[in-house]
Amino acid sequence: MPSVRRPEPKVFTPVAPTKEDLDYADLPFIDFALLEKGEKGKAELAKTLDNVMKTQGLFYVINHGLSEEEIQRQVDIGWTILSDTPIEEKKALEGKIQETGQYRGFKLRNYYQYSLLVSASNGSDCKMALSTRLSNTTGLAI
Repeated sequence: MPSVRRPEPKVFTPVAPTKEDLDYADLPFIDFALLEKGEKGKAELAKTLDNVMKTQGLFYVINHGLSEEEIQRQVDIGWTILSDTPIEEKKALEGKIQETGQYRGFKLRNYYQYSLLVSASNGSDCKMALSTRLSNTTGLAI
């Protein structure tokens, strides 16, 4: 029986950190080591996760058991899929969360559109359009 050789994914190289003097958000930690403390630890982890998702939405997960190499490989695989999949295939696999309620699939460029009603200092309201940052290489909103 012939063996199937999996192609190696491209290596994802993140952009260099900014040199701008910016204020960064302090992200909370979700510590999976709490799972080792039985039901009490699970309850504490669930409470923390619930609070973080309601108040911030972003967090670090620590003590998850994955090595840096495993994480990097997953990132590389994801990057390969996003950068190598032709736009025609992305369109065929488009995720339509607003129409179906399911998040699965590619979110094509300009999928997310936001508007915000802002009160001006003179008391009148004006509409401000906001959009997500878009990737120039993948055709996907990120």
